[in-house]
Amino acid sequence: MSFASLLLRTLALATLALLAGTAVAVDGPKSNPALDEDDADIESKYLDKIQVDAATYIIGRTHYTPDAAYERRGAAYLAEAKELLATGHSQPDESWYSFLLGRTKRARRLADAGFERYPYCAASGDLLAFVNSCYAQRGDISGVHGTVFKLWFYQPDYPRMTAVLEEALSAAEHEQDFSALVDLEADDPDEVIRLGGTAYSGDINKLFRFLLVHGDRETIAPRAQVGLARALLRTKDKQELSQARREYEKFLETYPTHELVFTALCEQALSYLVAYKGNHYDVGVLFNAANIIDQAEVEAHADPKRIATVEAYRKRIRSWHQDRDLEVARWYRAMADPATGWLRSPGTADPPWRGAARYYFAQTIKRDSGSNQARQAQAELDALPAPQA
Repeated sequence: MSFASLLLRTLALATLALLAGTAVAVDGPKSNPALDEDDADIESKYLDKIQVDAATYIIGRTHYTPDAAYERRGAAYLAEAKELLATGHSQPDESWYSFLLGRTKRARRLADAGFERYPYCAASGDLLAFVNSCYAQRGDISGVHGTVFKLWFYQPDYPRMTAVLEEALSAAEHEQDFSALVDLEADDPDEVIRLGGTAYSGDINKLFRFLLVHGDRETIAPRAQVGLARALLRTKDKQELSQARREYEKFLETYPTHELVFTALCEQALSYLVAYKGNHYDVGVLFNAANIIDQAEVEAHADPKRIATVEAYRKRIRSWHQDRDLEVARWYRAMADPATGWLRSPGTADPPWRGAARYYFAQTIKRDSGSNQARQAQAELDALPAPQA
């Protein structure tokens, strides 16, 4: 077949493919099918695809015959990428338009190109690890997620795998920035966790799940489990709050001596506090949170910072509990007012509601006698008529 014939045939096939793509675009459904799929299904399909690609790669790598020139070129790409990231100087193998991009992105694209062109060279694992570092530095968790998956399945024998997973985990934790969202000084229950929103929350969760399964049991998997629990905690959805508590429980059961036990206990208590909606709602969550904080105090081991954290939680719980007690005391007092006198039993001078009001006013004072709620409770308690026989 002549070159001209081959060219015409190629153009014809390209035209048919373009027309077919246009037909699908015009006649196909308007909605994105991916939006109708469950996240777990999407992740499963992604995993299936990357495992098939990895199998193809491993077969090719197995049949690769070492070649000195090939190896030199692969190593050169890695050296150029590192030099570019360190100095910003242009490199021989960069694209002509690379000057339009930032330094980290240029270095990442150069390492990516090195892996694509020399995927079986000895430096290929280091090229992917370098790509992962660039994504991590930019806070691009989607890129980190994809690169970590690729390196794990393509080169499971990569000697620096633990360091790569550690870097990925640190990037996910940094982007999640959970600690900055907790405000125990907020009076409104809805403000205890401020939902600032994370652009890559879905990818962060996928990365945490992957690291939970594949990370080492000493450092990476425990931190990933706490990260996943935090992601569920941030949603404030009732069902996901329950799942967050289970994740914290799993962590405490699996890693009872880990350095994050104290932190996990505090955040498990927080999972109850964010469920508290105010004075008129279930006070049981306050009791649950208080019990967990008691456990956290044991794990504080007299550390001043941890003790201060325990006291901050107790102050918040105590304050909301006082608000609740004061609300209940006032309700009972209202029941004892003259307007409700007809509800009293005949011959009863001091209605039981007033006794209940005194009890809850006293409880408010007992929880923290120096608080504003205690001062209000004392004034209102003193204003109650004296008990009568």
